Amino acid sequence: ENLWDFTTPFVPTFVPYNEAAKRLTDRYHDMLQLPRTPAKEPKYNAIVASALASFQSVFSYQRGYLYWPIKQDRFTAYELAGRNILENVQKGLQKHGLISLVHKGKPVFTKHKNEPTPEGERDISFQRKKLPTLWEVSEDLLQLDDFWDAEFQDVGRPLVVVGEVQTWGDKYYAKLDGRASAKIPTTEIEDKFGYDGWVGKAGLERITDYWKDYPLTLRLFKGNNSFVRHASSASRIFSNGSITKGGRFYGMWSNMDKGQRLRATINGKPTIQIDIKASQPTLLSAFLDKKMNVGDTWSDVYGLIVHDIHSDGALKKVHKAELKAKVKSVIMELIGTGNHKKWQPAKNNKLEFSMEPIGVIDWDNKKNSVADNYKNEYSLIAAYCKKRIPALWELKKGTYDSEFLSYHESEIVSWTMHRLLEVELNGDKVVSYPMHDCLIVDKEAEEIAIAELRQCIMHYARKTFDTSFIFEAAISVEEAGQDDRILEGRYYN
Repeated sequence: ENLWDFTTPFVPTFVPYNEAAKRLTDRYHDMLQLPRTPAKEPKYNAIVASALASFQSVFSYQRGYLYWPIKQDRFTAYELAGRNILENVQKGLQKHGLISLVHKGKPVFTKHKNEPTPEGERDISFQRKKLPTLWEVSEDLLQLDDFWDAEFQDVGRPLVVVGEVQTWGDKYYAKLDGRASAKIPTTEIEDKFGYDGWVGKAGLERITDYWKDYPLTLRLFKGNNSFVRHASSASRIFSNGSITKGGRFYGMWSNMDKGQRLRATINGKPTIQIDIKASQPTLLSAFLDKKMNVGDTWSDVYGLIVHDIHSDGALKKVHKAELKAKVKSVIMELIGTGNHKKWQPAKNNKLEFSMEPIGVIDWDNKKNSVADNYKNEYSLIAAYCKKRIPALWELKKGTYDSEFLSYHESEIVSWTMHRLLEVELNGDKVVSYPMHDCLIVDKEAEEIAIAELRQCIMHYARKTFDTSFIFEAAISVEEAGQDDRILEGRYYN
């Protein structure tokens, strides 16, 4: 049995939200004999609350474990409490038998099968990997009346996180060793990036101030139990030692199952998710001032590419839904690598594509032309993608790639969230939550949120990249229990 298959990581970001959570937290604060001085009580209280929140998640599995390193250095970016408080609470929980050590994290060497040689043989190598420190949580907690009724609020994530510059090798070996990617210390961000670093942090502080009063409320179903969480905190994560690369927002909801996320509420009201359809191709085309070849209106550029391929007699045996998924995969790989010449899939995607050469009939001349012969299914799809989205020809690693697009995409989302909080603009504040290229808003705010998102996309493209054409992006509206609603995109000139 791999103990770490069903683990809950301890994260020091929670505070009590309802009366049940306050009673439970106070009970264990006193049981552990933790300080009650004005300076220390709130910090200790937050760490006890964070531990109890993680215990709920642990017991959601039939048999789960808590991942909480003995060294508290990994939590230096979190502001609710320092290393000593974290260590004292962990030791107190262990002393009172609430957690017991199951597996102390240590480096181990694991077997790894390398890629097959041309002869079909696989070499075996050994890799160093650090396994996590795991704890078992006492089932005595399940006897408490307040345990499942306690609701906790996620408030303490670091606002801005910037990854260090890393080579491909750095990332590869960090992953093998089980290490997190290196980050620039939070305390150095403002000094390192000056005014831009301060503005990025201050902007997110303004938004999270509203989130605390209007949290995204989620009922989480895991295993046999359910519990309520209130999310009001997110980190904006940049990469490669720069605050103009990456920059997407990550909160508690980011990696959650879509079905659960769509059932979230804000202030007790149901929510919808507003999504920019084919966001990265749409934005790349706008930023590089190259319209997509979709006519004056469009709703699904991926579907148009599927239509083109099937109309030319290629890949007829591939079902439309499967081919559409492949089209999206190819476009994301081209953008991700910043390489418009890419003609074969990444290793982990190779099994998805036929690597046999393909000839496409030139129906005008009833024969194959040299230009219509493709090395494989992947290169054929890539060629059709570039016909509909000419901006893909301009991709360049380090200049026009996924990090470039993620940054500007997240800037547009940030602009929109701030605009929605302007009272004089909307008559009332609209609180929204980011989900990559999407916004989560109260269903009643659908019309104003869509209008503001489209306006921000257009104005951002014109202001930042001097785009010559005027357009509205295609939008998808997702709602729990309903089919997606699509609003067509439109080019106006």
